[in-house]
Amino acid sequence: MTKRSYIWISTGGAGMVDYSMCCQTVTVYRVMPDRLERRVIDGCFIQWNAFMAGEPGQLQWLEEGFMLIQPGTEQLVFAEDYVYEGVGPELTLDEWDLFVLTAGRFLGKVNYATAYRWKGVFCHTEAGRK
Repeated sequence: MTKRSYIWISTGGAGMVDYSMCCQTVTVYRVMPDRLERRVIDGCFIQWNAFMAGEPGQLQWLEEGFMLIQPGTEQLVFAEDYVYEGVGPELTLDEWDLFVLTAGRFLGKVNYATAYRWKGVFCHTEAGRK
């Protein structure tokens, strides 16, 4: 049950896309066979769709998914990438598995990434996990 929320709106008669809520930083990791690529992207919006479950005193976060909006003139996030909320550490491929285990709910694997255009011009990428 993934809740979708759209953060951009058409402003009045100007017909422009509004990214005023895109003020967060994320780090995108791409696992390659021989290396780990890392890119820090400012000016994004990320929303985690998570809930807590369990007995009182033993609640745990159970993630359903997340949605990331990455404005810009090129797509920087793709399916199979990992997104970390905030500035993530520089890591080697050997350190990656331990990081995945310890990053908690602020690291998610992208299973879809869609590039959007506004009036024929690339305007943002929506990526996330449903």
